[in-house]
Amino acid sequence: MKTFDTPSPELAQLPLTEDVIRYRFDQRATCFCVFRDDTVAGCLWLCPGDYVEDEVSAVYRPLPENATVWDFDVYVDPNQRGALVFPKLWDEANASLRTRGVRWSVSRISAFNEGSLAAHRRLGARVVGAATFLRLGPLQAASCSLGPRVHFSAARSKGPLIRVPVEGPDGVTGQ
Repeated sequence: MKTFDTPSPELAQLPLTEDVIRYRFDQRATCFCVFRDDTVAGCLWLCPGDYVEDEVSAVYRPLPENATVWDFDVYVDPNQRGALVFPKLWDEANASLRTRGVRWSVSRISAFNEGSLAAHRRLGARVVGAATFLRLGPLQAASCSLGPRVHFSAARSKGPLIRVPVEGPDGVTGQ
């Protein structure tokens, strides 16, 4: 297991371009990697604070800010699926988060990715909101359960700021 806070030649094994990797580190993201015989078996990315999405135009703000991070792009090599790579990634990430006082991580998982949804549910994850994006050329429409409820944007916009709370005003999680 290795943790990266800056680009490294070892990350070239991931199915990502150098630009994407640099973009993630520019957002202060950390990459946790499990290796098998010097080959990346899986990885998990965590980002403190706002996360500027790289697939749609949106900025996610995990709340409460000092106790929550954004997790994204959990990847397990197809040849390693069914092994213990996924839980090992989360064990290491959770240990790191605990030392920093972080209690939660939140993420966006496609409603069509049943494998990822099931794996996260087994770890105790739950849905706290939903967002749907429609892109037509440079235009984007977003519908979000967390607010803003509806958002329209054009090319080069960061899109809506979506606050993702894990605690409600009464301290109860999941609202």
